[in-house]
Amino acid sequence: QLENYLLSQPGVPPNLTAQIRAIKDPSTTLPIPIPAGFATTKSITTNGVQGLLVDAGLASGVVWEKDGVIYAVGGQLTPDQVIALASSLH
Repeated sequence: QLENYLLSQPGVPPNLTAQIRAIKDPSTTLPIPIPAGFATTKSITTNGVQGLLVDAGLASGVVWEKDGVIYAVGGQLTPDQVIALASSLH
């Protein structure tokens, strides 16, 4: 259902369609839409697991999964600030 919903949105480019279809098990993959040209992403390690840092210039955020729980920290903060905040959560 998630795949069908995402693919039904207007203006989904072919390369994104292929990426969405490549998700075999949506229960193990969290799609995070990042508008091209508005933010950058970078893989990081936080709390001993892999996470994703999103830097939008005026704001940033970190998303990670640990022990079956998805965590996210974000706001009008620098990447260093959100990484520090994420790392302080146990």
